[in-house]
Amino acid sequence: KTEKTEKMEKTEKVTEKPDTTEKAEPTEKLEKAEQAEKVEAEPLDQSTELLSSEESWNRFQDGVRAIFSLWEDLRLIVTHQFGGSQSVQVVDGVIEDLLDQFCNIKDFEEHIIAEYLRASLETNFQVIPSEGSCEEVAKILYR
Repeated sequence: KTEKTEKMEKTEKVTEKPDTTEKAEPTEKLEKAEQAEKVEAEPLDQSTELLSSEESWNRFQDGVRAIFSLWEDLRLIVTHQFGGSQSVQVVDGVIEDLLDQFCNIKDFEEHIIAEYLRASLETNFQVIPSEGSCEEVAKILYR
């Protein structure tokens, strides 16, 4: 044997681990499979689906708010009160309007989001957004 072969064999012996997993009896496996089938076969309660849908919507809203809070253009708008002393409330209104748009428009596309953001900044704050920022935020929101 070569030295390289011997080293490989030693490495294999060291890295081999004994099988310590418990072996389930065939009847145990069958019982577990039957239990899993019962769980899958149970119809979902409508209130469970609604809760799940509501929870998803709440998470989506939180995500949109987080994205807006990180958007540099909006941070500058709020910091320098481009919307007056109510800048924070105006931004909240823009977010609420955008969320309504997500609910009401089926084919809400990335470019539509970018156009909406640009128009909102120009209308509400008399600000021209930095180049590409609306498209960048729209791309993140669209995902």
